[in-house]
Amino acid sequence: MKRSVGLLSNTARLGFAAAFSKLLSFLLLPLYTAYLSPADFGIAEILVSTAVLLIPLTSLCAPEACFRFVAGGENRRATVTAGVLLLFTGGALLLLLLPLACRAYPVLSPYRLYLFFYVIAAVWHSFLSHLLRARGAYGAYALQQMLCAALTALLQLLFLKGLQRGIAGYLSAIILADGITALLLIFCLLPRRGVLALKMSGDSLGNLLRYALPLIPASVLWWVNSAADRYFLLYYHGTVQTGIYIAAGRLPALLGFLVGVFMEAWQYTALQRQEKARAAAFSFAYRMLLPLLTAAVAALLLMTAPLVGLLLSPQYGSARLLVPILAVAALFSGLSVFLNSIYVLFLRSRSSLLTALFGAAVNILLNFLLIPHFGGIGAAVSTLLSGASVFLLRAVHTGRLLPFKRYIFQLL
Repeated sequence: MKRSVGLLSNTARLGFAAAFSKLLSFLLLPLYTAYLSPADFGIAEILVSTAVLLIPLTSLCAPEACFRFVAGGENRRATVTAGVLLLFTGGALLLLLLPLACRAYPVLSPYRLYLFFYVIAAVWHSFLSHLLRARGAYGAYALQQMLCAALTALLQLLFLKGLQRGIAGYLSAIILADGITALLLIFCLLPRRGVLALKMSGDSLGNLLRYALPLIPASVLWWVNSAADRYFLLYYHGTVQTGIYIAAGRLPALLGFLVGVFMEAWQYTALQRQEKARAAAFSFAYRMLLPLLTAAVAALLLMTAPLVGLLLSPQYGSARLLVPILAVAALFSGLSVFLNSIYVLFLRSRSSLLTALFGAAVNILLNFLLIPHFGGIGAAVSTLLSGASVFLLRAVHTGRLLPFKRYIFQLL
């Protein structure tokens, strides 16, 4: 009972921070669509999507691995040292990967320095915030999230509206917000000798690598499921349709935000559970998450037209056709993320990789078949079907590891 109360308390703290961040994001959407044309918005979000792809390759998934081992009671100093070493290695790897990314899509080339600093700032912010969460300091973790969101909002207003910096300003605001928050986290964690004090250990580095390396392709494949359609749209239909599609995805992204809030609290709670109580705990959490997501999807379907009219400028009006499909896709994606926490609990990172690989294959195949002929609608349907396929696969497979009711037939 005490642990359930702790889960609810941590979720409430993170929920408040997430609600604050999401409110700012919604309030800024009219600013983006007013000061960025669909083409510019498409380019800016393609740059962000590329950064999201490069982040796990640069971090080598050290933030996620360090969280798993530190929260699980491993030697903190040795784990953190191994994580820092991986981050510096990944930074060198980024210098090699970035020219390839810009060569594949020349539209990225003028912004390659922004892309570099975007990835570096995001990686270090993620690493330090994961260490904070691994200590169970959810109050401080929520505060740093809110601070980063507030800084982003203020800097976006400055660079887009005040200085009229366009795409460069859009990216600069995110880079500075992440960088400033990361610096503040360093000062927050420095007094904790067990958190940031360094101590080299070959065993810790080996354990971290064995867990983290399968997460890298899994993260890339998950990116394929969530972002590859943007590149297909850019190739076949140009920046305008890409920008409209991405703007439409901002509304269902609220569902992903809800799942992210819940999962940040749940993963720490799940790792503290004794083996005998795990199935009951996961069943309880799943039965909390499922109706919440279903209700959120239903509300979004009812509010699509007024929200699109309120938050997007008229040139983005066709986004209302895409939001309902993407909302249902977000439901399956959120449930898949929850089921993935079972793999985290049992250290089954290979299973996470294989299920993500299956979803990516479905997504790419459907993108090839549907996007050339149906544009944004084809991209949305591809996202929905690939998300549903990953959910179904993980629901069946994780049932062998931890049995509890998934309500599969009620969802499909």
